[in-house]
Amino acid sequence: MDYKPLDLKQVNCVLSEDALLVAGSSAQFETSAQFSFDGNLLRCTCTWKARKPLRDAGVAFVIEAKHDINTERVTLPMSVYNGNPSLDPAAIAPRFPRAAGASFVEEESRFPIPCANVEWAADGHSRFVSLFTIPDDAALEWTLGVHRPATDNICILAASGSVSFNGTRTRTTARRTGM
Repeated sequence: MDYKPLDLKQVNCVLSEDALLVAGSSAQFETSAQFSFDGNLLRCTCTWKARKPLRDAGVAFVIEAKHDINTERVTLPMSVYNGNPSLDPAAIAPRFPRAAGASFVEEESRFPIPCANVEWAADGHSRFVSLFTIPDDAALEWTLGVHRPATDNICILAASGSVSFNGTRTRTTARRTGM
């Protein structure tokens, strides 16, 4: 399972006093993301729309970070804590291995705090990226997690229903109608 960027044919950016709006379109989708600060938090509101009816589709908001995998600590509340080293290696349990292709994405509703966090050391300092989502009762099919396309980077993502467990895509729960 890889989350690949849309091949946007047209991109527009509009900067106002309190927000940055980035909008783009491809042959299949129209998408936008509005970024604004709320104190020390950067808020992002994303929208997307299919330009024609689709049988099946999935989209994701992805933050990609290049980092030192050897100092990495990944936290997904109530699921993955730094690789879950205290668990029996033979037990079927959430894992996020330090290998290319590793993936752990589950339903947003399974997290007591819908957040994905990655920490690592760089230049003698601790670095981190966290993605908190604000669940929407009208959108029941969103997922949250981490994906590693290569050993030197990691993606934190909120997706429209893609699910993977221990690196294996298990199913897609994205809505298949009304797109």
